Amino acid sequence: MVKNNMLIGTVILNNKASINGVGNTRNWDNSVYQDTLNPINDPVLISILNRLQSNLNNDIQLKVEGEKIPKNSEMKINLRLEQFMKELVLYEEKKFKEYGMKIDQVTKENKKLSNEIGRLRERWDSLVESAKQRRDKQQN
Repeated sequence: MVKNNMLIGTVILNNKASINGVGNTRNWDNSVYQDTLNPINDPVLISILNRLQSNLNNDIQLKVEGEKIPKNSEMKINLRLEQFMKELVLYEEKKFKEYGMKIDQVTKENKKLSNEIGRLRERWDSLVESAKQRRDKQQN
């Protein structure tokens, strides 16, 4: 039974639409962002989950094959889960830093574009004003 199990982590993580429930929506206009910002596509997270699953499958297989000390197997499983939690915390810290840098970058770009919008709006307003003045001169 255990030998025929597929890596559930891989199956779940590759089935994006059914997990997210938003299969037809876009996260960003640029498809590059979809791969980097979506944790389901992150190979590091996939490897952490697959490693946990593989280790637990091995532990379960040993128990099924007749390991005689149940406390030992329970302790192994607890150690596997503790290791998983540590890896997950490190992963989250890394992602937090990456997202923080991305937010800083996008904020700078937003500020730059806001300034450009302001300059273009002023230019437009001056063009409109000069066109009004020319019309007024022609009518008088």
